[in-house]
Amino acid sequence: MGLKLYRDETVLRLFDLASRREVVRTEDLSDVLQQTLARVHQAEEQARLTAEQARLAAEQAQREADARRRAEAEIERLRAELQRLRGDV
Repeated sequence: MGLKLYRDETVLRLFDLASRREVVRTEDLSDVLQQTLARVHQAEEQARLTAEQARLAAEQAQREADARRRAEAEIERLRAELQRLRGDV
């Protein structure tokens, strides 16, 4: 593969032998991993918040639908009462 792994005290370094350049070192990998984990946690939190917002919106919609049904039922009851009263007069 043309790569050589060196140990420099506590850091591992991977070199490309053809270009004689450092490709990666374990410190960099740790930083990348931490950044990736932070993005994953942020995405998970955003997904949780989005799900919570959707749940609250669904509950609100259900409450509004229930209130609308109660109002419609009350209108119908009042119409029936009005018809009854008109019939009695």
